Amino acid sequence: MPETAASSATEALDLMQQYGTVLRRLTELKVCRTNNSPIGDYTEWLVAQKLGLGLENNSKLWYDAYRQATPAAPKIRYQIKGRRMRSKDKNVEFSAIRGLHHEHFEYLIIVAFNEDFGIEYALQIPHAVVPGLVKMSTHVNAHRLVIRPSQLSRIRQLSDVLDLTSVLSAAAAVPA
Repeated sequence: MPETAASSATEALDLMQQYGTVLRRLTELKVCRTNNSPIGDYTEWLVAQKLGLGLENNSKLWYDAYRQATPAAPKIRYQIKGRRMRSKDKNVEFSAIRGLHHEHFEYLIIVAFNEDFGIEYALQIPHAVVPGLVKMSTHVNAHRLVIRPSQLSRIRQLSDVLDLTSVLSAAAAVPA
């Protein structure tokens, strides 16, 4: 039976209503903390859960999570970026990094998800390394981070870059 405009509209509305239900439930579970795309909130929540980090207040500018200071170590701040890739995507562009030169975070954590939210890769990158990976965009007045497949192995080998893929993949897996 051919699809009609009416059946497409009905299905689209049904899917959007299901999406609304999903967002409400993620908010109840304290995974989503904003009205933005849930990918960013989910990424922050997942990273904080698995790495034992505190999540910063939503209105906090410059960083998303932190490791609390101790008498032996200062507070460590993390900016967290997540992106869901589609099968046709080769390059992964993460959301804008603002105020990079102010050094408001010690580490950038990036997580690239596949279409089904499996983790393709996750990296913890020291702030000192980030400027060599980004380009300034005057259009958005921020730095852009685009990871190309050809760059990934080189980035993983940079000094003090930690590959968190297996750690976060284990966290995202559904227990049996």
